[in-house]
Amino acid sequence: MKAIALLWYRWNLRTRDCAPLEAASRSGLPVVPFYCFDDRYHCTLFTGWPRTGMHRTRFLLESLSDLRNSLRNIGSDLYCKKGITEEEIGKINHRYPIAAIYYPKYYSQDEIDIERNVARLNIPMIGFDEHSLIAPDDLPFDVEKLPFVFTEFRKKVEKSLKIKTEYSGTNHLTTPSEFIETSIIPDIECFGFPAQSDADPRAAFALHGGETNAWKRLEYYIWNSKKISSYKKTRNGLIGADYSSKFSAYLAMGNISARSFYRQIKAYEQAIESNESTYWLFFELLWRDFFIFNAMKMKGSFFKVSRHYKPKITKNFEKWRLGETNEPFVNANMIELLKTGYMSNRGRQIVASYLVHNLKQPWYAGALWFESQLIDYDVYSNYGNWTYVAGIGNDPRSRVFNIKLQAEKYDPNCSYQRLWLSK
Repeated sequence: MKAIALLWYRWNLRTRDCAPLEAASRSGLPVVPFYCFDDRYHCTLFTGWPRTGMHRTRFLLESLSDLRNSLRNIGSDLYCKKGITEEEIGKINHRYPIAAIYYPKYYSQDEIDIERNVARLNIPMIGFDEHSLIAPDDLPFDVEKLPFVFTEFRKKVEKSLKIKTEYSGTNHLTTPSEFIETSIIPDIECFGFPAQSDADPRAAFALHGGETNAWKRLEYYIWNSKKISSYKKTRNGLIGADYSSKFSAYLAMGNISARSFYRQIKAYEQAIESNESTYWLFFELLWRDFFIFNAMKMKGSFFKVSRHYKPKITKNFEKWRLGETNEPFVNANMIELLKTGYMSNRGRQIVASYLVHNLKQPWYAGALWFESQLIDYDVYSNYGNWTYVAGIGNDPRSRVFNIKLQAEKYDPNCSYQRLWLSK
């Protein structure tokens, strides 16, 4: 029986600028693209809510469906299983000997543990850093010497910025027919969520997953509407599709790479305009990298809590989670999150500050709720920002927001509050 190359997809659900795909296609072996709905992510937490909630599960399924179509266009398919990743890979290896596993590397403790469990199968593993804009080996310092404060990090990397070129992809993959014929993506009901869930008409933007949708959004936001030129002025908005790029979900799910997004920004700057707003999107990508590299540097301790820590879920926390506090502006943001899986960046800072500093609740409980609900959940940015607001992260300065002043500044006519607090 001929050996295969296993292309292990994780949070890099695309075919364009995908290093593991490129390497597997060049291996000379039949390639099996594989994704596992790992039970450790699709489970119920001690809090009683799902670790991966309905909104993110829907976005994930859309992303996988789009990826499957892209793979079918090059003669392959996506082999999906639900279970424990290392066990499912072991089953594949039992039927078709795996010569090598090509995969993206990640640096949160859960992801590291799964990778170690797969390594115990004693199959050669070839990993790639796919998630960040700057490759770790292109930093102007060792990751272990990463500056503690973002500003110092930004200044150092901007002086000697190196961004790897995008991978071109492949036009054809050879995949054993057995894996094509048994390729099934489960529906959302398999995860305990209703089959039909109409989008809330109040949603700022109808987020649908997939590489195809990511590039459509990029084409619209950067090239057609040129909204990128006013990003810095509008980014603290609360209502509508275009006050921000809405790219965080596509980056988090790996529907598009940070490199591809960056190259489009630079192309726009060369062809149309370079200003403070176009720079600010690059600035946001650097913040994202900063949190990723902190996780690499600190490993599990980046998350500041014991993995067995189970904070008490109090009545005050529940009121915050469900949008039933004494602060209408907080409630509006939390209801938007509950109903749509999305919340503005400004809103996230405000509700996090209120939970930690006003209600005196553990930040980690808030981080768990965001993990469950956010379509654009990214483990590094989520925990990096929560510790940042709590005053125990990379910037120890106080992040206490005056909620009423924030509402007056960003929702002066109460239009956002009326939108989300209306029954």
